[in-house]
Amino acid sequence: MGNLVDGEVLATIMRESAMPPDQNNWVEMPNWLADAYRLAGEQLRLTAVDLITDVMKMSDREYWRRRERPEPRHLGYQIASWTMQALAAEYLLKSLSLRDAGRFRKSHDLLKLLKVLEQQVQDEIVGQGAQQGIAIPEFLEKYRKSFVEWRYPFEDMSAIPEPVEFDNVLAVLVGVCEPGSLQARRILETENRRLGS
Repeated sequence: MGNLVDGEVLATIMRESAMPPDQNNWVEMPNWLADAYRLAGEQLRLTAVDLITDVMKMSDREYWRRRERPEPRHLGYQIASWTMQALAAEYLLKSLSLRDAGRFRKSHDLLKLLKVLEQQVQDEIVGQGAQQGIAIPEFLEKYRKSFVEWRYPFEDMSAIPEPVEFDNVLAVLVGVCEPGSLQARRILETENRRLGS
């Protein structure tokens, strides 16, 4: 029995398909879900900031003197805030991929999630980061496995950035995700031209 699909036909199908050749590593979803991912990323970022603020309060000896009984939960809050910051970055990068391509890579690797974005989006992220004095690709490379590692800090963990440092990166990603960003405007203009013709 011969091949059901000729190799040349299969290559043509793969080329014309919206999914990359390694399609098992991708999740395809409607573009409108990009907003859900963006909003979840923004909320995770804000929650992480709240937890970090609580950790800072708990570090104050006066805070403990005012309490009737001490509850040293600061370690749990720290771990939760680190994990939330990493998850927020993942959600925001996946939001950009959904917005522009209708799919995102199945991965927790922040650098891989950046590298699969359209070049214009990568350039916008790098440019916005540079304006803030942040080398975002280098930052994401250093903390690329943070979501996986920071959930289990006692097993194996890479360095942890200052919470403000990670939040500055998240602020850049939120800015690029916003509907008024350069890439979002390009997509809207392209769609308007397509509908107008």
